[in-house]
Parts: sequence; structure tokens; C-alpha cells
Amino acid sequence: MPDPRFILFRIRGESFLADVLTVRQIAPWSAPRPVPNAPPTLAGVMIFGEKAVPVLDLSTQLPAAPDPVSPHGLMMLLETASGTIALKVDEVKKIIPLNLDEIVPAPPLVQSLSGDLLAGIVRRSDEQYLILDLERLLEPETMQEVRELCENESRRESA
Repeated sequence: MPDPRFILFRIRGESFLADVLTVRQIAPWSAPRPVPNAPPTLAGVMIFGEKAVPVLDLSTQLPAAPDPVSPHGLMMLLETASGTIALKVDEVKKIIPLNLDEIVPAPPLVQSLSGDLLAGIVRRSDEQYLILDLERLLEPETMQEVRELCENESRRESA
């Protein structure tokens, strides 16, 4: 069985990995429509094809980058068990294969502080990469609320 492959991307100077099989599309950044009373990580919603999709911006949860962050960036459309989401990223670097033995689970304290967003950590040469647990980017209850907001937005756009 081949090693799983991960997509390497950067947000505010930090390197993250996500399972490449979850990636549906990479598109140029376009500002989403804001959602009233949304948590800071929910940048808004956008319509992709026939679907309204929540757009997440994890940079709100990270310290300021040492290098300037591109105002343009990209959006990665990802498929999760809860549905399609878009994630704002500064850049997509490459796809890397990983042996599962290379993945070190995030320590419990880090998981609790990060809201269980980290599935693990990988070290390659001088770099360390954080593997995001895409299923936890939005809690199921929040995802349901977002889905309803997206459906309402989609109806309003098509009216």
C-alpha cells in the first residue's frame, strides 16, 4: 500500500499538512460574504458551483507572521465528513508522501489548547509540520448552523 500523501500549505508563516484526498480544488482568494455573529475563524460563505460553502480563516488563531502575509492568498476547498469547507491559505507548497510512522500525535495539552485541531506533528529535516484534523475545524453543531446560513445565502443569491 502506498504511503498517504499530504498537501503542504502555509498560513501566517506556519507550515500545515492536510490529507491530499480531502482537497477538491485550489482557487485564488476572493472575499467571502460575511456571516452575522460568526466565530472569528469563519470568514464568511461563498458559492462554489451549486453549493454555498463556509470559508475558514485560521490566521485569526495564529500569532502574527514574521514575514508579511500575502493579502491575496488562496482558498483550498476540502471535503470533510461534515461537508465541503474552504480554507484560506497564504500558499500551497507541494504534495509530500508520509510514512504513518513519521506522524507523532499532538500532546494532550496542545490538543486541549488548540481545540483538538491538531491531529499530529511531523518533522522533516529542519522543518516541523502540523497536521490539521479537518473534521474538527468546525464542531458539528457549528457546522450545522453554518450549513443553514449557507443554504439561506444560496437561496437569497438565486432569488
